[in-house]
Amino acid sequence: MRSADDNLVPSDKDLEHLLRKAQKSAAKKKAYKKTTKQYYSSVANGIVREVFEDSSIDDHYLLLKCLMLRCAQEFSDLHREVGLERMNKRQFDAAAHWISDQGKIAAAAELLAGVEMGEDDWMVP
Repeated sequence: MRSADDNLVPSDKDLEHLLRKAQKSAAKKKAYKKTTKQYYSSVANGIVREVFEDSSIDDHYLLLKCLMLRCAQEFSDLHREVGLERMNKRQFDAAAHWISDQGKIAAAAELLAGVEMGEDDWMVP
């Protein structure tokens, strides 16, 4: 005689199906992350290559420093904005993480700005 609890236990066939489905989903997510990483790395490498191939630029490294600092500023602004949005939504733990990371990005930018790239480097504090 079957009890009501018997309906709560999946069959072996159901478990195998769920396992295959989970494995397929995990493989897709892993492939997506790898593909995204490859794509973004390729785009970033393309930008750096373009900077070095542009013969009209006298100081390629100074331009790269400028790009890094500009990207850090954008990244910092994003973290500040999201942190403030989370605060307004009363999601205080999430807000604290975003704003904490904003501070880390600002500190990294300050360190990068302090790396001198020659006498024309106007970005050194």
